[in-house]
Amino acid sequence: MTDLKIDFQLKEQLSEVTDFLKDIGFDSRFRRKIMEKALRIIDTRTKQRFNTLKRDPDSIKWAALSPNTLREKRKKYAVPNILIRTGKLRDSIKYALRGDKITLKSVAKYGKYHQFGTKKMPARPFIGLDKFEEQRILREIERELDDLF
Repeated sequence: MTDLKIDFQLKEQLSEVTDFLKDIGFDSRFRRKIMEKALRIIDTRTKQRFNTLKRDPDSIKWAALSPNTLREKRKKYAVPNILIRTGKLRDSIKYALRGDKITLKSVAKYGKYHQFGTKKMPARPFIGLDKFEEQRILREIERELDDLF
């Protein structure tokens, strides 16, 4: 079984800041604090994609369910949700933080099929960093810098 695994690095956003902070001795604590906040932002936004947004990280609306899938889901669920049947896929997303790298992965064996699609099923990416997340992370960096000085 191959997990779906995607790594995010914030080196570009943090490089100037961390170079400066390294000179004054704040680098590792500051970077860790920012990365922990970034991880929480990414986690929240990923769950929003499943629950309410129903859009990929590029803000493209997920493809509608096929008529057969929709019919099957309507038999079992009052409101059929595109990527939620049991919640297993959404709940299978795990995060790891190591240095300036956040790794997200879905341990559900079918996660990669939803993320990238198949010949018979359109891709519905749920893991990724969108503009909203990037802006929130940059605002967190600014807030943390304001608090430092």
